[in-house]
Amino acid sequence: MSGPSKPFPSNELLERRVLEALVGLPAEAAEVLDLDVACFYSPLHARVFQACKALSEQRRAIDAVLVLSQLGGYDGDPEARSFIASVGFPDLTHLSAWCDTLRDLRALRCVQEEALRIAAAGYEHAKTPGAYLDHASTKLAAAFEGRAVGVSTDTVGTLLGQVMDDYDLRRANAPTRIVCAGFKKLDDTLGGLEPGRLYVVAGRAGMGKSSLGMQLAMNVAIQGHLALVFNLEMKPKEVARRLLSIASGVEGKTIKNANATDDQLARMTRKSNDLSKLAIEFPRSIDMTIEQVRRVSRGRVRAGLRVVVVDYLQLIKTTDKLDNREQQVATVSRGLKAMALELDIPVIAMAQLNREADKRGNQRPNLSDLRESGAIEQDADVVMLLYRDEYYNANTPTPNMCEVIVAKNRDGETGVIKMGFHGQYTRFSDNIPEVRYG
Repeated sequence: MSGPSKPFPSNELLERRVLEALVGLPAEAAEVLDLDVACFYSPLHARVFQACKALSEQRRAIDAVLVLSQLGGYDGDPEARSFIASVGFPDLTHLSAWCDTLRDLRALRCVQEEALRIAAAGYEHAKTPGAYLDHASTKLAAAFEGRAVGVSTDTVGTLLGQVMDDYDLRRANAPTRIVCAGFKKLDDTLGGLEPGRLYVVAGRAGMGKSSLGMQLAMNVAIQGHLALVFNLEMKPKEVARRLLSIASGVEGKTIKNANATDDQLARMTRKSNDLSKLAIEFPRSIDMTIEQVRRVSRGRVRAGLRVVVVDYLQLIKTTDKLDNREQQVATVSRGLKAMALELDIPVIAMAQLNREADKRGNQRPNLSDLRESGAIEQDADVVMLLYRDEYYNANTPTPNMCEVIVAKNRDGETGVIKMGFHGQYTRFSDNIPEVRYG
């Protein structure tokens, strides 16, 4: 087969940027390892990528020294040595898009290469054009399948086997990928927090949605798993202070003003030591895009990440220039659901409700009150709406109680879960206080 009159399409600069990300920031650029070596058209870039892949398969760190060693040391590959020495630290905001572009270019090269082979074969089939056309259409169709590179399929038998395996594990109380929410009533209704699902906790300001999200993260961490909490409203230290208040039963303002009693200080110290042992991480997450949230989360999967909490959904930005706010929120909502599926973890996102419920005689929220986008309801697998009557009625017969309205539960039951809410500590519990009469 004669070669093309000009080089096949490639993007050498993009290949370099992706490899720089992998060598310079391997934890945050782990998705690059999902590429195929054929995605790198430059022979040098292909060799560097193969070295990084080999280190990953050996469960060794990917850094400049080890990559160079994998390539034969300082004397083994002068071209690679020069490349490694010049590695920079690119902005990873568009890393996923870069990887997709390299896959597309690889697929395009595959089609062009097959087209050249088909053209050459045409001369051999001059007397049997029908057979040649059949041959050409088959080969070209196979080449176009390369466009879906990286996408695999599962048979129904495989999937049903997984369903039955999950059933057996749950019946035997054996460990599964499903983690407990840590509240009996929630777990009974939801069946735990399932990987690949987007859970939305929505409410008006002051209803306690941030506190519930924080407690869910803490409960997952207590089970020995890593929880990642993106709080786009507060600094990590403020979130930690709220967490200490929840765990110790000491009011947040008491901790902030440093006027605790000796007994309270002892509880704070004890709980602080206990909490410090939990795997909860707080990215410095104010003013983040959905792409950054996905990138940071992806980088923590190998460390055992089992749940991501985002507070709150409408504060996440996008890099795309969209026409209106609803499109932006819809993009973020779809991005969070895609992240849950990609990383195979539950994602819990807090969301604001609009003011429509406040204007009604019955202020209990419903799905239509989700602020700025119906896409949230569509993308979420579970939507929980929070309602506390004492927020609206100082003389409520149900103080210190929160209704968790499960308004949507894909493949599960909906309804109202009544939980205790202790406002001074912003803490939820399974214990419901007695109804106050008169």
